This record gives sequence, structure tokens and C-alpha cells, in this order.
Amino acid sequence: MNKKLNFLESSFCKVLRPPQLNLRIIKPSSMAVFAFVLFALFIVFAGVIYDLIVEPPSIGVEYGFGNERPVTILKGRLNSQYIFEGIDGALFYLLGSLGLILIDQALTKERREKYGKIMFYTGVGLFACSFVIIIFFIKLKVPGYLKR
Repeated sequence: MNKKLNFLESSFCKVLRPPQLNLRIIKPSSMAVFAFVLFALFIVFAGVIYDLIVEPPSIGVEYGFGNERPVTILKGRLNSQYIFEGIDGALFYLLGSLGLILIDQALTKERREKYGKIMFYTGVGLFACSFVIIIFFIKLKVPGYLKR
């Protein structure tokens, strides 16, 4: 059996010769890989897979006092979401992550002092704002969260 396979392989290679290709392997830059990973995390955190399967509405409507008002956060239901709610949550997770990255980059010794301070305070601001807004979103989703 093995001899037959070798014979077929050798005869096939004699009849059809593969071309000699000089291919280069393209290596993406580290920033391109980082941007791709960040975009993939944004898609996952936004709940795009959930949105494709369940097909929720993009925004909801709240009725009160004879008028309608649009809402983007589905209050009181932890296991479902509007499309904009997922995008908002992912955006603020992304901003918090970028804040942590800025803080890390600001603390490297290669940065000039002026730019390091600007990056550090910008990173702290981004992280703090995103943390406060995400806690606000959680309080809207889960009534009575962080109350005793």
C-alpha cells in the first residue's frame, strides 16, 4: 500500500510541477494588531452576536404623562438589552481601557515630563469618567444596586 502511494505521489509530481513562488510573509505592525484586537473587543462587548441572534430594537419607548420619550437602556432587565445600550456600554469600557493604556504609557521612563503628565491626567480622567458612567448604567439596569 505504501509503495503504491509513493508511486502515485512521484508520478504526480513529475507530471505537474508546482511553480516556484517567492512569497513574502507580511507582518502587520504592532499598532495594527492592537487596533484589530481593540475593535474585536468592542464588537464582543457591544453584544453584536446577541443582537444578531435575538434582534432587539435599537431603542425603546417609555410612556408617561401623555407623551413618549426614547430610552436607550432597558431598565430592570439584566438579561436583555437594546442595541444602543450595548454600543454605549462597549464604548465606555473601551474608553476606560484606553485610559489605563495612557496611564501605563505615561509612566514609562522614555516620555518627556510634560507629555507624560498630560497622558497621565488624560488617562486618569478617561478611566474615572468611564467608571462613573458604567456604574450609572448598572444602577439603571439593576434597581437598588449598591444600596443597603
